Amino acid sequence: VIIIKEKILIMLVSLSIVLMILTNINLIKSNNNFDSTIQTIKGQLDMSEKGLVTVPQPNYQLTVILSSIFFIIGIGVGWVLFKK
Repeated sequence: VIIIKEKILIMLVSLSIVLMILTNINLIKSNNNFDSTIQTIKGQLDMSEKGLVTVPQPNYQLTVILSSIFFIIGIGVGWVLFKK
């Protein structure tokens, strides 16, 4: 039973990592300059800390939301399963 739980956890975490990588690739492709990509990410982080998140690219926003959801689900499932 534990092996199945571990496989599910690994799948969820790896899926969230893949989504985050795809998000970063999308950001790098959308900007010609890598420095502007870093500035965009820093700007997003600063704005999210203030609670004002306005993402110009809807695909980027969707990917971030999905990766965050899967990451939270992965942590939640892992915590519940390995707590016992």
